[in-house]
Formats: sequence, structure tokens, C-alpha cells
Amino acid sequence: MVGEVFMTMFFFSTVFGIVYLFITSRHKERMAMIERGLTRLPQQSAPRNYSLLVILLLNLAVLSASIGASIFIGAILEHHLQVADGIAYPGSIFLMGGLGLFIGHRLTVGIIERSSSNRPVAEDPQS
Repeated sequence: MVGEVFMTMFFFSTVFGIVYLFITSRHKERMAMIERGLTRLPQQSAPRNYSLLVILLLNLAVLSASIGASIFIGAILEHHLQVADGIAYPGSIFLMGGLGLFIGHRLTVGIIERSSSNRPVAEDPQS
């Protein structure tokens, strides 16, 4: 009972520490940019033409489909090829899950590249 309480406290304090460090470092960085006279960070200069929710849902969909396919493959391995139950399911789940994450990453890179190539180029104010 005491172990569960300490584990819960440790988990939440770790999450709090990570979030606190992220927020304070971001605040310090922004304050330094303001002191130098810069108003925006370079990576924030161009608006994106894609939604982060779409990318998240795409990756979750590909991962879920690959895990579903891996359960089916694990059943085939177990019943038809007599592979042990403890090897067929976890092995196929990890293999297909990794493949699904890779495919999701490649699709995400494609979405980002297409949205950046469709963005109109701003004219140079120096010319």
C-alpha cells in the first residue's frame, strides 16, 4: 500500500517537474528575445497549413490498423504454423506496430512537405 502511494507521488512529481522546466525555459527564451528586440522566434514565422489534430489522428489510425492486423497475423502464426502463443502475438504486435509508426511518420512528412510547397512565397522587402 505504501509503495503505490510513493509511486503515484513520484510519477506526478516527475510530470510536474518536466512541465515546470518546459514552461520556465520557454518563458526565459521569450524574455531574452524581447530584450534583443526580436518579436517572433524563427520557427514561428510561417503559419502552417495543416492541423496537428489531423497528424495525430492519422498516426493513431495507422498504428491502430497495424496493431489490428498484427493480432490477425499472430492468430495465423499460432494456429496454422504452430508458433508458441507467447511468441506469435507479442512478436507480430511489436513488428507491425513499428511498421505502422514508420508508415505514419512517412505520411506525416508528406503532409508537411506538401503544405510547405503550397505556401505562397512572400516578396523580399529588400528588393
